[in-house]
Amino acid sequence: MHHSEVQQGAYDRAAPWAPVAQVLNAALAEQRLVGAVVLVYQDGQALCRMAAGWADREARIAMAEDTVFRWASVSKPVVSAAVMRLVADGREARISVRQLLSHTAGLGYRFFEAHDQGSYAQAGVSDGMDASGIDLHNNLCRIAKVPLLYEPGTSWGYSLAVDVLGGAVHHRNVTRGRQQTLVMGIHHRHEDHTM
Repeated sequence: MHHSEVQQGAYDRAAPWAPVAQVLNAALAEQRLVGAVVLVYQDGQALCRMAAGWADREARIAMAEDTVFRWASVSKPVVSAAVMRLVADGREARISVRQLLSHTAGLGYRFFEAHDQGSYAQAGVSDGMDASGIDLHNNLCRIAKVPLLYEPGTSWGYSLAVDVLGGAVHHRNVTRGRQQTLVMGIHHRHEDHTM
């Protein structure tokens, strides 16, 4: 990729967020990033909105503000903060939110199974690293069919627990009819994403 081919992020050089744009554009020019989106909001107002680089370099698809990213484990602190808001509202299940947040709920990950006949594999649970095409709701239904690896609260194991918490947050927002979710000051437009 040549520097001249990279879509630079446009910005007002006098804006308070100009240094962010300068760093982003420099990283693109130096090929340390392929593409990025920067959205900064305060009190519901957009302070900085910028998309630059490629969403798909090989296909030459430019990055856009609404490009969907795979967050993987980066989503854990955001989902955890949203769940803590639900706890503050007094909603908790048989497996506690604390156990889900601390990965002591008895859940696991498919990629940790020793062979492809493990309970997560047989149930068709997606660990997010595959291209299963199933949505979060269907994956949660599959997780619910798998026996717990241990009694909740008795051991620790990195797991799909935060996916379960994400499902709780999503369900809570859908049942409240929200189109916008505010989590730690981050606005995220409600869309159906394959997880």
